[in-house]
Amino acid sequence: MQLQALAEAAKSGNPEAQFELAEAYSSGFNVSKDLEQAVIWYEKAARAGHAEAQFKLAQMYFQGRGVIQNVAEAAKWFECAGEEGHREAQYNVGLIYENGVGKDIDLMRAAEWYLRAAGQGHCDASFNLALLFHQGRGLPQDMMRAVQFYAQSADKGHAQAQFNLALI
Repeated sequence: MQLQALAEAAKSGNPEAQFELAEAYSSGFNVSKDLEQAVIWYEKAARAGHAEAQFKLAQMYFQGRGVIQNVAEAAKWFECAGEEGHREAQYNVGLIYENGVGKDIDLMRAAEWYLRAAGQGHCDASFNLALLFHQGRGLPQDMMRAVQFYAQSADKGHAQAQFNLALI
């Protein structure tokens, strides 16, 4: 789509066009790179429920790109994208709750989000969930579940998961 037509579609409220325009501003493709404009258009698409826009907006807030860094706002948008089924966002929400970045530490919630991402084949989410079960952090210790999630991760080539499996 030509830039002018894309901009018109974005201005008329088309979330996919808003996302594509944000991507153009973010990368400088066919337009001068402008991270502030990227944030504006990501947010418009994100508010319309566009999961990838929610994820990209969260990254912008987390990294302070085009906007003042705000990890609480990043956490909010990662969670929105995760609720829409965005696998990487679900993993990031797990990390947020596990490490207390922008939210209070809540290992049960971390496990719930890791489980969502692991269910979509996210290797690191499976590994982190295995660690929680293995160590009994925030969950009752459950070696059978730990082995299950280590194996999922190991099957995808995760070296630490393979090592941990060998030790069990």
